[in-house]
Amino acid sequence: MKRYLIHKAFSKKVISVFSSACLFSALFSCKVSSPMPTEQDLRIYQIMVSTFRDGDRTIGYKTAWGPEEETSGDLQGVIDSLDYIAEMGFNAVWLTPIFDSSGANSNDSSGFDGRLDSTGYYAKDFFSIDPHFGSDETFRAFVKACHERNLFVILDGVFGHWGDSVAASPSGNLPVRNGGKFNGAAFPESLDFFKEVASYWIREYKIDGWRLDQCYQLGTDGEGVKDKHDYWYDIRLAVEKACEENFIIVDQDKRKAMIREQIEEVAKKQNGTAEITEDLLEEVLYLVEYPTALCGKFEDKYLKLPAEAVITPMRDHQRYFPVKAADGSLMPLFITVRNGGSEHLEIVQHGNERVLRARLDDAQFFFDEDRKKSLEEHREKLKTVVFQQGLGTMYEKSERLMELATFIADELGADEKTH
Repeated sequence: MKRYLIHKAFSKKVISVFSSACLFSALFSCKVSSPMPTEQDLRIYQIMVSTFRDGDRTIGYKTAWGPEEETSGDLQGVIDSLDYIAEMGFNAVWLTPIFDSSGANSNDSSGFDGRLDSTGYYAKDFFSIDPHFGSDETFRAFVKACHERNLFVILDGVFGHWGDSVAASPSGNLPVRNGGKFNGAAFPESLDFFKEVASYWIREYKIDGWRLDQCYQLGTDGEGVKDKHDYWYDIRLAVEKACEENFIIVDQDKRKAMIREQIEEVAKKQNGTAEITEDLLEEVLYLVEYPTALCGKFEDKYLKLPAEAVITPMRDHQRYFPVKAADGSLMPLFITVRNGGSEHLEIVQHGNERVLRARLDDAQFFFDEDRKKSLEEHREKLKTVVFQQGLGTMYEKSERLMELATFIADELGADEKTH
């Protein structure tokens, strides 16, 4: 079975789909506004670009794998189909290789007549778009269009083999053939080249992930692997570094530790202690990809409200962390976690303060309104609220609870002093 290993930022589970062996490391960009997915949430639409849809009749492979009427596919054809793909409920698009492969296998002896070039699996330049599929601008438009529709972009990473020849990377690296049966890449000699490939498309085009082709070629038992080392791990670290440079902390444990440490440090600077609940921390963890904690303030007058009336809008509605003094009292501060760097934090702070102020104004209004009537008067209103059909109103429920509590207290021999 084809195996997809989802990065631990989303799960440590391995799931099986489709056929043949490969590895998929999902490393997602912050350009998509939907929450980070788990492997159960990913709904991937696979596209073989060369035979998908013709969106530009001036380009495209005229000979490709698939029925003749379905050749000449290109990136514009994919862009033209994104609304349809999104409407079907998919949230990720996986493209077969789009690296420049034109003429890469002209001396191929297998009789493919150029069809191998159309697949992109034996490329000649891992840092350029195949002109049969479109231009650099077309691919950027494709990524932008996907992200506008909350579709993740996954490219096919062919990091174990190439065509008759291959262009050097921007920094001058080249892969080395292993000379074995399949004459694929030798490792560690080819590692720097493919690390650069994997990172380049993250940095340059903001793609969201890689599907890794023929993962056995780089695994511990790969034909070209000399030291039984798993070179996928090294490539993944390179991709994580590129993601971090693009304000994405992929490792969920690292991201969670950053959030906690930042919150605690911000609270400490205010001579307070942040009230961090695991539920809220977990929620914020999956709302941000590059956390930056900051402190906001609110007026002292709101501290006259019951603490719960202040904490609830902070924590439940705004996902802020309350700050308490050494004696446990609530301070007129809150800590929020921004998704992004430390630029213009004062603007972010003021925006969050304005939102919280409106919520606390509401809390103050309803608290004051409630105090205008006695508890007995409020209790009478329960007569108009249905508890459950056939079980009466909330008033009748409270009466039953009172009788039940009295009965239990009598049976236990309890009184007002013993509760």
